[in-house]
Amino acid sequence: IVDNGDDVALGVGTFSGAPFASSSTVYATNGIYFSLVCSGAPHNCVFDGSNSRQLMFISGTGGGTMTLAGIHFKDGYRDGGNGGSLYICCSALVSVQGCKLSSNQASGGGGILAEHSGTTLNLYTTTFDGNTATYGDDIYVSQASVTVHSTCPPDWSGTPATGSDLDTYNEGGTISGTTKSFDIG
Repeated sequence: IVDNGDDVALGVGTFSGAPFASSSTVYATNGIYFSLVCSGAPHNCVFDGSNSRQLMFISGTGGGTMTLAGIHFKDGYRDGGNGGSLYICCSALVSVQGCKLSSNQASGGGGILAEHSGTTLNLYTTTFDGNTATYGDDIYVSQASVTVHSTCPPDWSGTPATGSDLDTYNEGGTISGTTKSFDIG
């Protein structure tokens, strides 16, 4: 059980089944915030949707910021829906730091869907690779605010390496900052 403000160390390895093995979403949160951080080198903690499941649904964060750091989100899939890897909505405050989103699929936002007024997403040193969608291979924004930073997250050091152009789709929200994907330099 996780409480607001907890720091959760995610073990190195691949996670794809529990806790919602029969659900179309691997992990879901509602109205809670905490830090979920890979305990090993970045991208060695893997959420794998096996090309059949959405990886993470974050609905509201109760006024605090949910932090996802160093995680590799891969092969997420949202059949006929949005947010193949990360679906962030409903006044959620989320910071994605040093993560990788690869080979995720959805109708909108193969990598990430951020929607609803009051939802704020900050991306730091995050890599997008091979995501596909009809609208926004990497990021789909609807009435939310997304900032793509070209710097490392707070309390990290180094210089991020610039990657490919992001494929985004904006439906009444804001996308600010850079238009590039970044990797840990």
